[in-house]
Amino acid sequence: MTTPIKLADTRTLTLESAKDTLQKLAAISCKVESLKARRNLMINRIKAETVQRIKDLQAEVPEMRAQLTAFILSHQDQFKKPRAIETDFGKFGMRKCGDKLEIEDEDAAIEFALANGYEDMVVTTHKLQAEAIKKRIKDGEDIPGCSMPGGETAFYTISKALLDESKKSVAE
Repeated sequence: MTTPIKLADTRTLTLESAKDTLQKLAAISCKVESLKARRNLMINRIKAETVQRIKDLQAEVPEMRAQLTAFILSHQDQFKKPRAIETDFGKFGMRKCGDKLEIEDEDAAIEFALANGYEDMVVTTHKLQAEAIKKRIKDGEDIPGCSMPGGETAFYTISKALLDESKKSVAE
């Protein structure tokens, strides 16, 4: 159950002051959207500037990786002890392949396990279905750990057009 928030005394609040409060909320929301839009614009500019530079650098990697791998494989005798050569930049050498499992087709493996009675190969998970729980609660059933608070609640929304205008003004 949600803990109620203690608000200021609203007995002196008038319709006009409520409208003023909404206007202030709208101004803050617009400023937040404007700042988010400015941040995203800066991020997009940085991404655009770096995409080609990264692509050019990464294009060099496969050839260098192939050269280093070819050297290591053709000089395995140099990697018996120690198994790797360490430099200021990193290390390279030989290592044993572990027992790492690679699953290429999970559905096929699950089907095989179930068809052959290998229950130890699969795990069944459970997930609550909200709609079914709601129906049972509405039908009067008490579901431990679940509730549907009823009644009414106060709300406000800021005009989407106003927020969109705040975002748009940053791009211009």
